[in-house]
Amino acid sequence: MALISRYNTGRALGAAALLVVGSTSAMAASDNGGAAPTNSQAMSTSDTSPQPTESTTAPTPRVAAADQAIKQDTVLFSQLQIPEAGWVVLHPGNGHGQMDPTRTIGQKHLSSGMHENTTVHLNAPVAVGDRIYAMLHQDTGQAGTYEYHDSRGDADQPLMYQGHHVMTSFRVVKPATHQPSHVPASTAKPGVAGPSNGGEQSSNDNQSAGGSGQSG
Repeated sequence: MALISRYNTGRALGAAALLVVGSTSAMAASDNGGAAPTNSQAMSTSDTSPQPTESTTAPTPRVAAADQAIKQDTVLFSQLQIPEAGWVVLHPGNGHGQMDPTRTIGQKHLSSGMHENTTVHLNAPVAVGDRIYAMLHQDTGQAGTYEYHDSRGDADQPLMYQGHHVMTSFRVVKPATHQPSHVPASTAKPGVAGPSNGGEQSSNDNQSAGGSGQSG
């Protein structure tokens, strides 16, 4: 009798468990339009908010400079663009129409992005007619310290884009000359500068012209 009682009790508990599970499934089915949700449906409906996507497009590296006269030992770049922090490095020519990569005559550290109208200081003299080569380098060693030559090329190597160095070259030209304008003696007014090359110098020219007219 004890065994039968335990058996009957087990059957009753099993039936109760089935009843609870059935009720839960029924509730889920009523919420889901009559069908119990599957695991994949539950996962897909748990988070339907759009996930942000991060752009991986890096700016195209670029070096742009025109033939120019040297002013205050600096050269001017109209545009410098680099995808990560790095360097623009200046090299001289080798006298045979090619760059001399063993010599550096200037460099400047660049943050990532676009730089316009940027000047770079020259640390070696250049002459009119010389060609200067400008190349982008990485900053892979100590941040902010150019180490390409000191590391024998292990650090701060040239930046490559589609298998090529990112570089340009330009010539050093003569500074533009400005012809001084002289106001004729008949129209010169004492203490009034002429219309061009430096106020003080033009004023002196005017006064000299007036003086020579009086002496003649």
